[in-house]
Amino acid sequence: LAACLLAFYAASSFRRQQRRARPNSSSGNVDNAQMLIVWNTTLATVPYKRFNCRSCDDAANLLNTDAPRAIIAGAMKGGTRSLLTYLSQHPQSFSDQGKETHLLDNRQDGVLFPKEGGNSQRNETDAIDRCLVLTAYQNAFTKKIGKQRKSQDDEVSVLDTHEEHVFFDKSPSYIAFSHVVPQRVLCTFPHAKIILILRNPVDRAYSHFQHCHKKFHHEEGCHGRTFEECVESDLEGLTSAGVLDASTPGEEYEAWVRYHSQRRANRNMMVAKSLYAIQLQQWFAVFRDHFGDEFMKQFLILESEEMHAHKKDVYGRVLDFVGLPQHELVEDGFYHVGDYEPMAKKTRRKLEKFFRPHNRRLQQLLSPFGIEISWAKEDD
Repeated sequence: LAACLLAFYAASSFRRQQRRARPNSSSGNVDNAQMLIVWNTTLATVPYKRFNCRSCDDAANLLNTDAPRAIIAGAMKGGTRSLLTYLSQHPQSFSDQGKETHLLDNRQDGVLFPKEGGNSQRNETDAIDRCLVLTAYQNAFTKKIGKQRKSQDDEVSVLDTHEEHVFFDKSPSYIAFSHVVPQRVLCTFPHAKIILILRNPVDRAYSHFQHCHKKFHHEEGCHGRTFEECVESDLEGLTSAGVLDASTPGEEYEAWVRYHSQRRANRNMMVAKSLYAIQLQQWFAVFRDHFGDEFMKQFLILESEEMHAHKKDVYGRVLDFVGLPQHELVEDGFYHVGDYEPMAKKTRRKLEKFFRPHNRRLQQLLSPFGIEISWAKEDD
């Protein structure tokens, strides 16, 4: 009976969070303590696939030398490359952090991790081989070291030269694969710190399109298609999977998994990757089960627009979060900024209307932790 009541209360709370009604301006400030209770109740009912994490006898050695100091997990086109470039200026950070590893996302399905539905190159379909993943990280970061530092002494291992330096895994796809990546993170790095940069979802989606159209015009569903066509295609995918109509956390999680399985042949996730509340709720549920009520200490959530406007201040916050001494940021440009025609006003209005309830839900999710996102607080 208690379990049924908990599920009913969580479902009711979930439906309230999804409503599109305008907030009652006469109600005053939201009681964050009460909201935290509601969200803890909701998080407790969010299902997720639990993998058997196989132990690794060499984990301590691998973690000591090749674990990333933090994982910059998204969002795509939110400014993750700029942040990594800033961190690369720190004297205790390698200046060449290299490309995205993608060691924890869907590119490793059936290679480092179980493949959905079995048919894995590995025998077990429900286990994560921690040693295998840690070794992959070691190989990835050793290559980065080799590019940056060439030992003049042939007898000195390259690995012996980087103990005082730190790495960061910047793979902005991680946030969107919220149905599997959080579990993979905690199996591999049980004390992982996660940095997330959230950009206005409309601007992020349009930047995503421009990036794909320029870099992957022959794939990812971008060739010969307009932004509006890509948006409609992704909305159809989200609708057919049941993501937009889910009424409980469980339904939403299953729909999100279904959506990902349907999109494997087409990487157009321009709308989906901007649905931050869905993704973060799943991340938080996994981390809450692992760390308890203090799970938010493992997250640093930044607003892309704030980072753009106040680079040095945000850089200082990031250094505090990852445990590095304060350092003066010298080159503070914003990197990989696209130059393209503005979005059609009609399209922008349509997307702003679509994302408004999702943004409000995001703010409801983050407010109890003292996190404010400017574009998520805007009224209708």
